[in-house]
Amino acid sequence: MLCLFSAAKAQEIPPLNIGDSIPYNLRNMPLQVVNHPQGKKFITLNDYRGKLIILDFWATWCSSCIANFPKMEALEKEFGDKIQIIAVTYEDRKKIADFFASKTVKKYEITSVVSDTILKKIFPHRGIPHCVWVNTGGEVAAITGADEVTSSNINAILAGHGKKLISKIDIDPQKPLFLSDNFPGNLELSHYSILSKGHYAGLPSGTRFRTSNNITNGRSVTNSVMLQIYEDAISPLFSALNDSYSTKRLLMEVKDKAKITMTRNENGYWDVGNEYNYDLIVPMSKADSLYEYMLEDLNRYTNYFGKIEKRLTKCLVLVRTSAIDKIKTRGGNLENSIPAKPSKLINGPISYLVMRLNGEATIKLPIVDETHYIDNVDIRLSGDLELQALRKELKQYDLDLAEAERYLNIFVLRDKSSLSE
Repeated sequence: MLCLFSAAKAQEIPPLNIGDSIPYNLRNMPLQVVNHPQGKKFITLNDYRGKLIILDFWATWCSSCIANFPKMEALEKEFGDKIQIIAVTYEDRKKIADFFASKTVKKYEITSVVSDTILKKIFPHRGIPHCVWVNTGGEVAAITGADEVTSSNINAILAGHGKKLISKIDIDPQKPLFLSDNFPGNLELSHYSILSKGHYAGLPSGTRFRTSNNITNGRSVTNSVMLQIYEDAISPLFSALNDSYSTKRLLMEVKDKAKITMTRNENGYWDVGNEYNYDLIVPMSKADSLYEYMLEDLNRYTNYFGKIEKRLTKCLVLVRTSAIDKIKTRGGNLENSIPAKPSKLINGPISYLVMRLNGEATIKLPIVDETHYIDNVDIRLSGDLELQALRKELKQYDLDLAEAERYLNIFVLRDKSSLSE
């Protein structure tokens, strides 16, 4: 009953900003926790009065959040009773308790609030990790990303110099990146392009389309490595060639691949040091050339040069071995569970089979469809992707994957410096 009463009172608290004091209701609200060093099930912020408190919003799916845990623990040990770092997640007690008990993360001893519905409303944010600093006087001293949580910044806050910290400003990824909110709504944004290097804590990772009147005239890729941004540009260009891109059609003539690909740090989590943010909007009259513009942008403003070229390539060719039609669909709803075990493609084009198999890393060579089959198909497989086993299963449909060489569209990515060598 006390928890319900306190939560109801906390619901009345408006969002807090830098400089605001933590209200009495929030300071004394019971917060459900796991992984507490004394085994407590509930804590309050008031339990840590007189300390610098850092609320670290996170989730189990956020690898960058988890990668910060060792740093957070080290800082707590370094500063002792001067600080308290509290992780905060909306996920429930069982999920988080199981997470901390798992073998992969059992070394982490950080205390975490669970099933949070209140703190996120009081400290609203879009992306995580998201850190709220509450100084020893009970005021919100800073709101930052996790990168700002360092020994020097903690000393600055403890000394009352928190204004030096870089505030985390969440950006609506649906709007053009970093465009001022003062841009007049009555003006038409006919062309826009921006490329920035570095992880931005106020944006999610991923890609999104910019559309107007159901026409795609822009593409945004945030907190992503350069290879991912290039692939988002060239995949539609492959489609325009009536072809399909997969990593088996990628040739990287780049000396330092770690600078353009996702790599893991010493803790086993993804390293965000080489991430970029890119956004492009073209005039509606140029929408059909969007990805040509995108590729030109990347080639012009990065240290790399990418191009689709015809290359003689060893591949697997999907062919029919007889004129007997054993794959024509019997109709029904489209199903494509390839490569699940077992798997099936029901009432779909055979290109769906090729596309899924091309996405499997266990099949090393690119697959090319030379069946020339235009009707939809029904194909059932075990899901065993070992090549000989797969060929044996395809044989029942009078299909085969034959090794051959073909001139294929290949995306070649080079260091720009190599072009002048």
